[in-house]
Amino acid sequence: MRSAIRCGQVVIVLCAAVAGLYEFVYLPYRCNAAEHEIVLLTASPATHDAAVIVARENLRLIRTYRDRYPTVGLLFQEGVSLQTIGYAEQAQASFREAIYLEPRAEIFRSLGDAQLEANTPDTAYVSLFIAGTFHLSYVLDLPHEDLKSRLIADVKRPDAEARALRYWNELEQR
Repeated sequence: MRSAIRCGQVVIVLCAAVAGLYEFVYLPYRCNAAEHEIVLLTASPATHDAAVIVARENLRLIRTYRDRYPTVGLLFQEGVSLQTIGYAEQAQASFREAIYLEPRAEIFRSLGDAQLEANTPDTAYVSLFIAGTFHLSYVLDLPHEDLKSRLIADVKRPDAEARALRYWNELEQR
């Protein structure tokens, strides 16, 4: 009787160990491997049609891991893929989630681009301003000359960092 109880305990401990290894080792590893594959796929398309096909494949890969183990890279690539196939609103949501995990200038820049594409220039200005505050190069290659010149002038102002922090706090509260 005692040995049967001991065997049951061993089985339970082994099952818990296997579940823990899957959840905390294997799943993060597969997620990072998928993220690496997505980055490699995204760098290769030469035409817009090829980019759309790659974006759809990226979304298929991302959806496998997004809900269980979301990372900044996966959310960012999801936003880029959604924007590529024309879903600017959904792309903005992915970019915002990525910013919530880790605010990076390139994500703010991509969020601003998606907001411009969705025809919301005021919110795009805020996102692009924050990206430009991180580093001016994020606004230097904007195709909209009037927006670019306004952003460059505002980013060079002495109170730019304080304004960017205020904008960032307002974004976090939404």
